[in-house]
Amino acid sequence: MPECKSTHNSQSHACAGTAEGCALCDIVPPGSWKESSSLLLLPYDHDAEAVLEKVLTIANIAFSRNDAGITVSVAAHDHVIRSLTEGLSEITQLSIGAAVINHEVNPATTMRAAARCRPLSTFLQRMKYEWVRPVLADDHLFSMLHPIVSTKDASLFAYEMLLRARRPGSDEVIGAWPIIEACEKLHLQHQLDQRARECAIRSAAPYRHSSQRFFINFLPNTIYDPEVCLRTTMRAASEYEVNVSSLVFEIVETQKIQDMAHLKLVLDYYRSRGVCTAVDDMGAGHTSIEYLRELHPDFVKIDRDIVVNAVHQSAVRLELHNVVAVAKDLGIQVIMEGLETPEQVDVCLEAGADYLQGFYFARPANPPQAIENLQCIARYDRAA
Repeated sequence: MPECKSTHNSQSHACAGTAEGCALCDIVPPGSWKESSSLLLLPYDHDAEAVLEKVLTIANIAFSRNDAGITVSVAAHDHVIRSLTEGLSEITQLSIGAAVINHEVNPATTMRAAARCRPLSTFLQRMKYEWVRPVLADDHLFSMLHPIVSTKDASLFAYEMLLRARRPGSDEVIGAWPIIEACEKLHLQHQLDQRARECAIRSAAPYRHSSQRFFINFLPNTIYDPEVCLRTTMRAASEYEVNVSSLVFEIVETQKIQDMAHLKLVLDYYRSRGVCTAVDDMGAGHTSIEYLRELHPDFVKIDRDIVVNAVHQSAVRLELHNVVAVAKDLGIQVIMEGLETPEQVDVCLEAGADYLQGFYFARPANPPQAIENLQCIARYDRAA
């Protein structure tokens, strides 16, 4: 059976390969409790017990005592979690064990739960991220489109598909990194990656007849067997009639890559299917340059901090020019991102950027915003 390797930890994620993709990634496993579950709380000393009972009473949470500890119904689990998190200090949380009882509460199930108790602080920390499970299971993901413009003629070149989610039951919009963090904590990175790719392609569909490309992020801590995992992408592209040659898979470099050889195989496989690749947040220095030579992506995005600092620091400008020169020698097109001022645009144009991206031109939106301030590019061209 092929295997999806994860660089986030030592565990591997076995693929259940089917004709359409990975059957395991299609499934979001249920959480640790249900509406009918109960929570066993086991204080390890009298002080912790007294504080716990006081917090439960003030929060109007019904509880019962038994030989093992205190049992609480979690039908309104958000209220229970919030009350315990806010009402108990971290020291007190460490002095209380916690375990879920998913069956009828009786002496046997209670004693079994007591045997697998872990610190309440650990339990609460994990439960803080459970909101992401229904987000994935019920498809509350969507994409914002952020324009990337060409420095050659100030035209729209591509959209970066930025992942967002709506919290179930509300209009709250959640950014990409909270979603990614929650999925990593619950070991749902593989399910997220599959759904994020499909979401991006679905969001790109209304613009599929244009000549734009669509940049889709993926994390190097979720590295798939491409033979299996690209099937879902190809299926989504076919369903929404999005040409795969318009897709660019963008590696977010903020996570350390441990298995470079495997990542190269994945990127080579994508390229063999007509899909381009990009590296995000590229810094300066020897390591980043070697990274470019090793992966040889089609595009590279320069870390925003380099651009910001290059406006006022000649040494950083020199580093920026050096990275761009190496990329050009390798045949890699350069994108400068995070631009917010005309001074930053000028620095990027001077360094030889091929494409520009940032709030200065437009903010992420769906449908996408109209692009502004393109005269900066034309003005620089005339001055050159």
